[in-house]
Amino acid sequence: MDIPLFLPLSRNSLGLAILLPCFIIAYYMLRSQRSKLADFPVVGKRDSADFRAALEEGCRMYPDSAYILPTPIRPTVILPATLVDEVIRQPEDVLATREEVDDRFLAKYTLLTADDHMIRRSVNLITRNVSEIMNDIAHELDLDISKALNVDTAWKSTNIHTAILQLVAQINSRVFVGLELSQNVEWVDAIINYTVQVMIAVQKLLEYPTFLHSVVQYLLPEIRTIHQSLASCCRLLQPVLDERKQNLAEPFFKKPKDMIQGVIDYAPEGRGSVLEFQGRSQMILGLASTHTTSITLENALYDLAANPQCLQPLRDELEKMIEQDGGNLLVKSFTMLRKMDSFLRESQRMNPVDLLSLRRKTKVAKKFCDGTKVPAGTSIAIPVSIVRNDGTLTNPDVFDAFRFQKLGDAEGNLNKYLYVNTDANSLGFGHGVHACPGRFFAAIEVKLILAHILLHYDIKFADGIQRPKTTYYGTNIGPNLDVEIMLRKRVKGTS
Repeated sequence: MDIPLFLPLSRNSLGLAILLPCFIIAYYMLRSQRSKLADFPVVGKRDSADFRAALEEGCRMYPDSAYILPTPIRPTVILPATLVDEVIRQPEDVLATREEVDDRFLAKYTLLTADDHMIRRSVNLITRNVSEIMNDIAHELDLDISKALNVDTAWKSTNIHTAILQLVAQINSRVFVGLELSQNVEWVDAIINYTVQVMIAVQKLLEYPTFLHSVVQYLLPEIRTIHQSLASCCRLLQPVLDERKQNLAEPFFKKPKDMIQGVIDYAPEGRGSVLEFQGRSQMILGLASTHTTSITLENALYDLAANPQCLQPLRDELEKMIEQDGGNLLVKSFTMLRKMDSFLRESQRMNPVDLLSLRRKTKVAKKFCDGTKVPAGTSIAIPVSIVRNDGTLTNPDVFDAFRFQKLGDAEGNLNKYLYVNTDANSLGFGHGVHACPGRFFAAIEVKLILAHILLHYDIKFADGIQRPKTTYYGTNIGPNLDVEIMLRKRVKGTS
């Protein structure tokens, strides 16, 4: 009797035969990674939905030494606050920022890979010329805010998340790609969809082992939506980009100060004129600006509604500054709105967008000045909570709207505590050369929107409703998206 060399396999057996080697490889890779970090204590569990408790425990148990937070993809070595200055001084070939971002947001699948040099120079183009584009921002705000908030002089319950996300996406689009696309519903929807779906896609991919991501990506509707958003952006951007390239061929054409031009001028190897590269870049820039700015504004509005005693002092400061500026706020005046600036810094302190800051990936084995040795390929970070509760602030767990104005006055240093300033005690925007380059533009945008709402709307929570608790997922932090606030248009002459 002939004995077949290969017996037919059932579908389950075939699947097992394919997956078993993958599991074995993944097991040994994870084991190898853990063995390299064996000297560090581990705090928390990898499957935690919220790492807040683990970080609080770690900071309490190991205030002056490193420990491991078992985050998805790879464990993160949490460093003490004493190493902030050393971390920010390291070059990219020692502690990499871009690779850490790509790993954390699974950029290979979410299309989030970008050229840092191009992004920074493009953002700086906007920052340097913010005085010139101020009128565009104000005009876009006037066009969009009434429709976004959709209230009149009667109190109305409003989902602020939806309204603010729409408003911020439109204002950013006006500055980045111009009026035509900022008023195009399909464009704005594509930017918002990409912003939202990237965050969901990352969470869903992390439910599976890393080695399965390349397969699972094809099963997730969020990944399909991401690619559909890119296709929409490219289609809508094409005539705008074609016109720009034609205009650039004219000898006396004055380059606009927008992100389209920034990508054209600063992209490597001339790729800024390539439609897909330009489209991906605009989606990434849109996500980076829309996500954090909308969260900042939502938290600020929750804090306003929860602290009605702040409304009149903020309005008085605004009205005085507008009068001094001759009826319109000037860019230079935004840093002089010290009550508003303090309010925003305090809101950010109480509600950062992440539990961790100064995230890096070690490119080489790194020995820090305190003797901590971290192997190559390791994620590191410093917890924001260390700064919030570092003992230098009075009643750090209490929201004190004008805390930083008072500190600046007491120390005679008005600039030290500005909202956009970063230091070892203020890591909301990062710190050092890799601090968020868009924070200056974002601060003006947030203040302009907040000023408009303060001057033209009343805001409160419904009776019996308190400020909603912040939502934590993994190390990410965000406002509660379900709670509504009460809004109404102010009647002229009321206080």
